[in-house]
Amino acid sequence: MPSDQVVVYCNNCKKNTVQIKQRTNHILHLILTLVTFGFWIIVWFFIAMSTNDTPQCTVCGNQLNISSSNQSNKQETKYKKDAKIKKGKISKLLIFFIILVILYIIGVLVPDNKNKSTSKTENKKEIEEKQKGLHCLRGWDGSSRELVDYVKKNMRDPDSFKHRETRIGPNINNTHFIHMMYSGKNGFGGVTVEGVSGKLSSDCKLIEVNAK
Repeated sequence: MPSDQVVVYCNNCKKNTVQIKQRTNHILHLILTLVTFGFWIIVWFFIAMSTNDTPQCTVCGNQLNISSSNQSNKQETKYKKDAKIKKGKISKLLIFFIILVILYIIGVLVPDNKNKSTSKTENKKEIEEKQKGLHCLRGWDGSSRELVDYVKKNMRDPDSFKHRETRIGPNINNTHFIHMMYSGKNGFGGVTVEGVSGKLSSDCKLIEVNAK
C-alpha cells in the first residue's frame, strides 16, 4: 500500500521524527474496477474505509496527530484527532460516491451505444427477412400457418397432416410466392405426398392457392 513520509514533532519522542502516513491508491483501484466491469469497487470501498491515514512515528511506532510542540491540552488534541478521522472518512465516502457516479455514467452511455448498434443490426436483419418473406414462416418448422390451416380444412383426415418443406419467394409487388410439400392419409388409408402453392401478402395473409 502506498504511503507518504513527513517530518514533524512527535509528542512521545519529544523531537521531530519521520512519520509515515498510509494512503489508498485510487487510480489503481479505478483501473481494476473498470477492468472487472465494476466488481472491484466493493474491494476498493472496504480498502479505502479501512486504510488508517493517521501518521505513525517510525521511532516509537505511535500514531500521532501532526501537532506543534506547545500543544499540551489532551482533550483538545483528542477532539482534533477525532474530527480529522471523521473528516477523512467523509472524504473517502465522497470519493466513493463520485466514482459510483462516474461508473454509472459510463455504464449508461456505453451500453446505450451498444444497444443502438444492436438495434440497427436487428432492424436491418428484420428488413432483409421481410424482403425474403421469411417473416411469414414459423420458426419451429418453417411452415406458413395460413397455408397449413387452409390445407387442413380441405383434408379428409386433418390429424394426419405432416409438413415436409416450404419455400417462399422474395417480395414482388407486396406479394410472396409460396410452395409447400406435405403428406397425409387419403381416402383409402394410405399416405400420399402432395404439393400446394399460392401467394401471400406482405403481411403474410393467404390471397391465392393453386393445388398441384
